[in-house]
Amino acid sequence: MKIYAVLTGDIIGSSRLGTSGLSDALTRLRELVGEFEKVHPSSILGQPEVFRGDSWQLCLQRPSLVLTAAVFIRAGLKASGYDTRIGIGWGSVDHLNEDRISESGGPAFVLSGLALDRMGKDRVIALFPSDEGARSGISSSAFAILDASLALLDALINGWTQRESVAVYGAMRKLSQEEIAALPLALTRQGRAPTRQAIQDALRRVSWARHLGPFLETVETTIGGNWFSCEGEIVADSKC
Repeated sequence: MKIYAVLTGDIIGSSRLGTSGLSDALTRLRELVGEFEKVHPSSILGQPEVFRGDSWQLCLQRPSLVLTAAVFIRAGLKASGYDTRIGIGWGSVDHLNEDRISESGGPAFVLSGLALDRMGKDRVIALFPSDEGARSGISSSAFAILDASLALLDALINGWTQRESVAVYGAMRKLSQEEIAALPLALTRQGRAPTRQAIQDALRRVSWARHLGPFLETVETTIGGNWFSCEGEIVADSKC
């Protein structure tokens, strides 16, 4: 059984953004998905779909990248002055419409939607409810570890400044610190590019090299290896 990951989100403060601001945020979201696909080829199915005005959905055929994708999207949006809630789900898919992702169905889509609908006010990224774990194909112990880790990660991201978000976004695109400093998003209000040292300091403040980057790599390796299970048995390669 093939396992997919689904992200379902909505733009934070969409009513305050107005029509033009919301359109810009969603355009930026689509750009970020394209950039993510360039860094991680063949990871995304179809295109991100926008529905109900400020909501969106994305399907990954490499579920091990689900947290990396969520962090990348939030970092990129926060770097542009926006943000989004993200509900994370994974599991099998009953039918998949790559042209209209929201018209697809199956446990992966249901769990992602539940994660967003039941998200508490103190969370911006969350997994599906633990009582739905049997539908996800992941063991309960692995789910508990990942859920606790994600809560801490969410709290950290909520505190990022615009510059720190730019720095993480650039690092996740595999850009050098000089290249990150040259990004239009990195310009100060006076129109000046930050120094390489300023970007280095921002990455240090968010513990990119020591903690965040290695954490995402560990999650990718572990989920991609053997966290998914079939009828209670751990299996490899996200397949049963």
